[in-house]
Amino acid sequence: MQNNERERFKEALESMKFSYNDKFKGASKRNKKKKIKEKIIDLHGYTSSRSEEIVETALRSNINSSVTQIKIICGRGIHSEGKPVLKKSVEEVLMRMKKHYEKYFVDINNNFTIIMKEKR
Repeated sequence: MQNNERERFKEALESMKFSYNDKFKGASKRNKKKKIKEKIIDLHGYTSSRSEEIVETALRSNINSSVTQIKIICGRGIHSEGKPVLKKSVEEVLMRMKKHYEKYFVDINNNFTIIMKEKR
């Protein structure tokens, strides 16, 4: 890994944003609203291999944290030559790491929302 790439990777990990929202997250035992702590990762401008590393690191680092969901912004691939590549790369990582999260969704812009496993 070149120094420039290493610095971009480091900046991406440090710039992951958190947002705190009060939303209803399914039926709970006492029907209370649960707080959702969301981490947002923007993969615009990264190669597929670098994106895979970032997603894998994010999933591993949030296994025991209070983060309840991770939003991964891939985009529609309009800057890619041919078909979008980041969506496929992220899906491959998610298939390999199924034990680290509960489920995921993909929207029409190829952005992922990953629901982490509930902490006990």
